[in-house]
Amino acid sequence: RSDKDAYNIHESNLESIDHYHTGFVLRSLHSICEETRTPEVLEALSKGYRFYKESLFEDKTIPKLRPDSIFPVDIHSCSEAILCMSTLSDIFPEALEYAENAFLWTRDNMQDEDGHFYYRLTNRGLDKTPFIRWGQAWMMRALANLVSASVREGKIDAKHRL
Repeated sequence: RSDKDAYNIHESNLESIDHYHTGFVLRSLHSICEETRTPEVLEALSKGYRFYKESLFEDKTIPKLRPDSIFPVDIHSCSEAILCMSTLSDIFPEALEYAENAFLWTRDNMQDEDGHFYYRLTNRGLDKTPFIRWGQAWMMRALANLVSASVREGKIDAKHRL
């Protein structure tokens, strides 16, 4: 069976899947799971998590906007990868590694020396526009969540700086 079959995804729906909406759905399921503790919600979250990590990351590191291509890589996908995986790491401990890898890749490839994050990387080059709403704000939220998860897991102390 293909990944699409395993997760009940039809070919016609594949192009509507993207990183940030999938991450949002998983974070929502995580919140519901925390409140209800029902096996059905945990099962849905587990299936979604497997699809997410297998289809929307390249080499457990680069957040892919869509399952079928690495490019373009946009900053909102990068921030959602860090936010989602650090959120899910309390249930799926290996998710923190994905969050850390995505952070390191994003820092090295999508961050300017002055600290702002670039909008998008394509196979033609880099768009360095610093969009506040989709880039900077979401990255700040994601990084705060990553620090919180890292403190929770004992990887850093609360006084550590990125």
